[in-house]
Amino acid sequence: HQWFGNLVTMDWWNDIWLNEGFATYFEYLCSYYIEPNVSLNKAFTSNVLLPMLDMDDEMPFWSLSDKEEAKETDSLYERFNDHTYQKGASIVRMLSSFISEKLFIEALNSYLNEFSFANAVQDDLWNHIQKVVDQHTDLQLPAPVKVIMDSWTCQGGFPLLTVNLSTGNISQEQFYDEKDKNDTSTSNN
Repeated sequence: HQWFGNLVTMDWWNDIWLNEGFATYFEYLCSYYIEPNVSLNKAFTSNVLLPMLDMDDEMPFWSLSDKEEAKETDSLYERFNDHTYQKGASIVRMLSSFISEKLFIEALNSYLNEFSFANAVQDDLWNHIQKVVDQHTDLQLPAPVKVIMDSWTCQGGFPLLTVNLSTGNISQEQFYDEKDKNDTSTSNN
């Protein structure tokens, strides 16, 4: 929690995922470096990613980052939940994977150095990641980092990408687990 909670603090509680998501992600990443025989993918997927997907399906309108700066204490307390920790960690892991861990760490160093003992919002992080991506011409993203990442943090649920293999067109919409949504059966187990 020190890196993202004490060294750089979010500007307001609506971006608490910047602290809690990174702390959860680094909990698993550091464990992997300490004990490399434990599969990072297996541990993270079973303990963080899969439970988060179930939660996200149950809370389809709850976004990770709330652009509205709620001042009511009740709504602030609601931000401290497993969803924030697990979805935040999953998004951090996804971002690290698609830009590469090397570039991700480079961007984090830049971000942490600029905002040490100060406040930041998620767009500050996206800007530092974008700067690093722009410096490495071997990495071409289909859209700016902010556009890609805001679709994960500022919208409820998680996006479903559909690729038309004939045309190459990609469309995105919010995923709903229709099977669960329409299931009215009950279990007596």
